[in-house]
Amino acid sequence: MTIGTLITGGVHHPYHTGTYKAWNGLDDPNKIAWNQYTVEVERRTVDPDPSDWAMGVGTPIPSFTDDSQLRLLDKLSSAVRGHEFNAGVFLGQSGEVARSVVGTATAFAGIFRSLKRGDLEGALRFLPRSVGGADIRAARKKLTTRDIAGAHLSLVYGWIPLIHDVQAAATAMEVLANPPRRSSVVVTRKQAVVLEGSQSPSLYSCPVSGSVSRRIRYVMEEELSAARSLGLTDLLPVLHELTPYSFVVDWFVPIGTYLSNLAVIPHLKGHFEITEKYRGSGRCIAIDPRFGGSTTYEHGTFVRSPLVTSLSVPLPQFRGFSQLYNNSQRTLNAIALMRNLFK
Repeated sequence: MTIGTLITGGVHHPYHTGTYKAWNGLDDPNKIAWNQYTVEVERRTVDPDPSDWAMGVGTPIPSFTDDSQLRLLDKLSSAVRGHEFNAGVFLGQSGEVARSVVGTATAFAGIFRSLKRGDLEGALRFLPRSVGGADIRAARKKLTTRDIAGAHLSLVYGWIPLIHDVQAAATAMEVLANPPRRSSVVVTRKQAVVLEGSQSPSLYSCPVSGSVSRRIRYVMEEELSAARSLGLTDLLPVLHELTPYSFVVDWFVPIGTYLSNLAVIPHLKGHFEITEKYRGSGRCIAIDPRFGGSTTYEHGTFVRSPLVTSLSVPLPQFRGFSQLYNNSQRTLNAIALMRNLFK
């Protein structure tokens, strides 16, 4: 067992300038086995005011959220499969895809006929409707903003995903035709954090910003079957994707991501090596004008968890309405959707 503490510049105290390091773990000098290990490092620079009053900073360690874990598991699921093609969803949407292709071909034919007659206005009416696959009668009517919105939605949620599915299907066939794939995969995710480290918030503020990151290395004992890799063994993700406007729900509560992970993660055979890091820094700011001085602060932790042979999939959490307006593309999609729904 390795355990120790290293202190420089004074004791580990929130009002002292200095550094602090502590570690605890299992010895493994040859690095043969995965060993559980923890390291904590801290550095403070305290500049007290003339009255020797100084600002103390706490050491809150934020956690890796369930939402971040869900996103990380989604990356792991894709990495294990080696592709992002879901044959079940693709087959379920095949009827809609066929209608879009036929409608688009018809609209492009209308564009060509209009241009041959020199009818530029008619060709322009067909153009946005070609993406949406409008029929000839609809394309002859006066163009409206609803048509533009419909064309945008068809492009974003129809044609672009279709092209992606075709490319993903080709990748899936290549991956499945050339086993074995990788014996291990590694995925990481970093989560930004902002917190308050002040020990006396009414007197001074110590905003701390940093990040928490988690890394998962999965060592395979058994590969996924071809059917599970292609999404053919679980109907729930397929039913969710085929539900109208399910993508809107996923903006705020990632049900689709949860169901996709549930179809893969519990079925992985092997072990998982998980490490987590936190780094944060900040500077204290006096609120009470009677006090001065300053304190700068840096803190870091490294945790190597024990080996595990299974991972649980956390339930999807509400991500907040900020998911709508903090993404310009999603905001544009929402505007187009609202225009398309209301005449």
